Amino acid sequence: MTSDHFISGLKNPEELRFEQHLRPTRFEDFVGQGQIKENLRVYIGAAKQRREPLDHVLFSGPPGLGKTTLAYLIAGALGGGLHATTGPALDRPADLVGILTNLQAGDVLVLVGTHKQLDEAKVLLEAASATSSRA
Repeated sequence: MTSDHFISGLKNPEELRFEQHLRPTRFEDFVGQGQIKENLRVYIGAAKQRREPLDHVLFSGPPGLGKTTLAYLIAGALGGGLHATTGPALDRPADLVGILTNLQAGDVLVLVGTHKQLDEAKVLLEAASATSSRA
């Protein structure tokens, strides 16, 4: 049996490219969540008008509601890319500093995980912010 018959939790680049074509690229193409989309449009528009980065946005809920898709739409509306990581992938502040230093203007960082993992990531984010401001 060859290795391509094994199932993996990791997505290969071909799957990621295919998935990107399935996701809507504009808020108008996103079905449902009308009030959330309108709030995000106002929020993004205000940030752009002030020429400031968008503040934190928290999406919470079970799989399949469109949280990741909305993150992609926000990144697209800001003219940036989307960078995703998980709570368990962040062991220490330096892990997060590496991610944060690679972000460009308009980029969106998505942290995926359980409440406990994200609480731990929040502590790391605060520590990383303090570390980067001293550098």
